[in-house]
Amino acid sequence: MKRRKFIQYGALGSSLFVVNLGLHNPQPANAFLLALLARSILGFAFRTLLHSAFVSWQRRNQQWYDQRLDAMLAQSKFLNNNFTNITAAEVNNFQYSVVLAAERREQLGHNVAFAFPQMHNSEPSIASFAGPGSIGMAIAAKYLRENERMTPEEVQSAILPQYQDYNDFTSWSKSTSYITYSNIASQNGVLIEYRAVQPGNGGYGIIDVTVNANRQIIIPSIQVKYA
Repeated sequence: MKRRKFIQYGALGSSLFVVNLGLHNPQPANAFLLALLARSILGFAFRTLLHSAFVSWQRRNQQWYDQRLDAMLAQSKFLNNNFTNITAAEVNNFQYSVVLAAERREQLGHNVAFAFPQMHNSEPSIASFAGPGSIGMAIAAKYLRENERMTPEEVQSAILPQYQDYNDFTSWSKSTSYITYSNIASQNGVLIEYRAVQPGNGGYGIIDVTVNANRQIIIPSIQVKYA
């Protein structure tokens, strides 16, 4: 029996992220493993998305995005769903000028949410994703950048939602979820599916992400270990 081999993909505090090569791990093969053990998951997820999808970005303080209508609306949505520790980053993108992240402590671990606010035809809209959606987006962006050799602009086109309102604040305690949203290539360009395989503390769930970037790209499964 061959010993399983692992490549450490990154670590922040007690949060561990590795890629399983799947040499002896059929359930599931080629899976990302992500442990939700500490608050550092917020910084990990947000930096992963930003570094993978944007050429440049700059953090701003509370006073800065309190003065912006788009950021204020996103902040309000976070607070209404009990997400705190809100942070914002200015980004280089034709569609979005700011991306926000926040977190909510749950029984199974910290839940991270992203918000993508924008003004379109003088009307505000906000695409918000939490739990499986936000983690799926962040890891998919990193995978496309590092394994598919996509440029940040190509990752943006593949991962970022297009001009629609989304209100996904899925909790880790939910047994299943199914999220689909449009990217630049397709109306259903990104599909994120989540299922709790072993519910409860010490168990785990699986996130599967499929991206249509003028061809179908299946991201290796993400195994989320509950704290």
